[in-house]
Amino acid sequence: ITVRGAPLGASNRPLPGQRFRQQTRLFRIVAVTEAEPGGLYLTCEAREEVAA
Repeated sequence: ITVRGAPLGASNRPLPGQRFRQQTRLFRIVAVTEAEPGGLYLTCEAREEVAA
């Protein structure tokens, strides 16, 4: 999942363990990296949570 960048330590920067929501779907963030050297975008490795 690609999102707008935020500085390391900023309150709006996603962190591993947090979740993204798309309507009824939930995605747990596993890792966050900068998508390019300027840090304008972040790539969030996420796993969809499936209800049992």
